[in-house]
Amino acid sequence: MKVITKRIAILFMVLFILVLLDVITTSELLAMGGTELNQKAVLQWQQLGFDMSVKLKIGMVLFLGFIMVLVNYAAKTESDITIAKRVLTIVLLPLSVFFFFVVANNTYWIFYARSLSAAASTNYQGNLMLMVLIVLAITFIFAIIWALIEPTKK
Repeated sequence: MKVITKRIAILFMVLFILVLLDVITTSELLAMGGTELNQKAVLQWQQLGFDMSVKLKIGMVLFLGFIMVLVNYAAKTESDITIAKRVLTIVLLPLSVFFFFVVANNTYWIFYARSLSAAASTNYQGNLMLMVLIVLAITFIFAIIWALIEPTKK
């Protein structure tokens, strides 16, 4: 029995994809003239630049995945495995939920800004991207719910 179960792997993939979607939607909002409300992110962008900040954010999620793999090999006893699973779930679930709301908020503001634009109905590529984001967000909700449902034991 290992630490990285399907449930934990799904939560990690959900987190990783949500972080990518956060970068995409934030970039879209900034390109539309929006501003970042998170002052720590703005400070980081000023010091490192936007591109390096994106690499750092994605790198931190990948580093979390690397730590998960190390924990998977380090946990030897049943008690270690149980504790590791709980800790990983406690870390991954709130992060996934947080980034889900960040992406949902960004998507809302993109839709809102486009609804105010006179050219909103002619921007098919942008509207298609947003529809894909919505479908992914709904999929992530179901993935998180599925990942949290305890399997029935027979």
